[in-house]
Amino acid sequence: MDWYYAFEGQQRGPVSETELTRLAGQGVIAPATLVWHAGLPDWQPWSSLCGMQAARGYPAPPLAAARFVYAGFWIRAVSYIIDGAMIGAIRTIVLMPLGMSLLDRPFASPWFFAHLGEAKLASLAVSLSYFVFFWTQYGATPGKMLFKLKVVTPVGTLITPGQAVIRYFGQILSGLILGIGFMMAGWDEQKRALHDRLANTRVIRENGTAPPC
Repeated sequence: MDWYYAFEGQQRGPVSETELTRLAGQGVIAPATLVWHAGLPDWQPWSSLCGMQAARGYPAPPLAAARFVYAGFWIRAVSYIIDGAMIGAIRTIVLMPLGMSLLDRPFASPWFFAHLGEAKLASLAVSLSYFVFFWTQYGATPGKMLFKLKVVTPVGTLITPGQAVIRYFGQILSGLILGIGFMMAGWDEQKRALHDRLANTRVIRENGTAPPC
């Protein structure tokens, strides 16, 4: 039997019944995702059909394969503000010696601008190191830990350093486009912001898996 499913506002398929179940197990098809096959009167959410699939001998999507409760925009925004405050404190400690030396130099001197550039790069390195370390080692920054949120791959594993770097610079891009990249998490089916899409990551509530169907 050929199945079709909705993904990012577009119809996908046809796929076999086995493939449909595999996609559900990977989290590509969520409980609310609309699916259809010939014989159904209309498109229906996967959650209303997957029990029928199990009854006919097909395994229900496993919990371990990314049946998640995704974190929404506002709780992520608060966690990001907390992380920003922590990064600011770290920057102050790390960059204080360089800042004091800048105050001793004429504003327009070549030395001043050269070392101002160094300060900017050092500030970027602090932020990048903070996010990459916590995302790849613990799955969450301290701000997200406070709310029991985690940044994971679509199947629930820790993200790679490459994904972390892409996600970090994606956050910068999300902010540069008037914050629209962040706001995308408010209407995306899996609460993905622009940087989540770029890095193929998800932000979930820790121990917040949803029922298989």
